[in-house]
Amino acid sequence: MNKEEILNIANEVYPKIAKHFGVKRGSIPKIEVYRNVFVALTGDEEAEGEDTPTGRYDRENNEIQLYSDYIPNKEEVIRNIIHEYTHYLQPDGLDKKYYDQGYTYQNNPAELEALRAEEKWHLFA
Repeated sequence: MNKEEILNIANEVYPKIAKHFGVKRGSIPKIEVYRNVFVALTGDEEAEGEDTPTGRYDRENNEIQLYSDYIPNKEEVIRNIIHEYTHYLQPDGLDKKYYDQGYTYQNNPAELEALRAEEKWHLFA
């Protein structure tokens, strides 16, 4: 999907997602679309790498980042917004705390919570 298609879906569903899950801080995260995580991290439009995540919550900038190179359809846009919004709702430092305790990405309780939340994607389709 391209950036415009993703943003159109986000503009349609994001207010409903925020209302359903609630707001943690004064403002909900903005949504930005990048080609991939390497473009988001470096600002270089030509940046490439081996990781292929579809989204990320940037806590420092209160930003949900979606990566168009790896999002094929509306369901994945919605799932990603919900997943990253769940991370926004979680306490600061929770993921680091779990990783410090020896959890991996696959069994980290913060990630598992976000994956469970994604299953509600159909409510916003």
